[in-house]
Amino acid sequence: MRQSGFSLLEIILAVGLLVMAVCGLVQGIIAAGRFMDVLDRRGEKISESIKIMEQIKSVSFEALGGLDGSTFWDGRGKIKIVPVSATLQKIMIWVGEESKPEVYFETLSAN
Repeated sequence: MRQSGFSLLEIILAVGLLVMAVCGLVQGIIAAGRFMDVLDRRGEKISESIKIMEQIKSVSFEALGGLDGSTFWDGRGKIKIVPVSATLQKIMIWVGEESKPEVYFETLSAN
């Protein structure tokens, strides 16, 4: 005579599948949280770089060379001024390593 209901094996398999699904969801939530932290930090770097670029706009053409090699954001950001010609200078701002910056902005300034 067959009894109705689930066998112990069926319950163990169902619980196992449920545990695997929940673990996958938790890992996805953790990964999304880490990704959001990375995006937040990158947004801070971009915001600070834009703020510095805006401040540089108020500096006279002749005084730009004095900013070359300056750092900002506790030394993590750097400003480089390169003369292109007598009346043109390239302004570069980056955060991170110069060889592989995390954030990089570049513009020209004319006299």
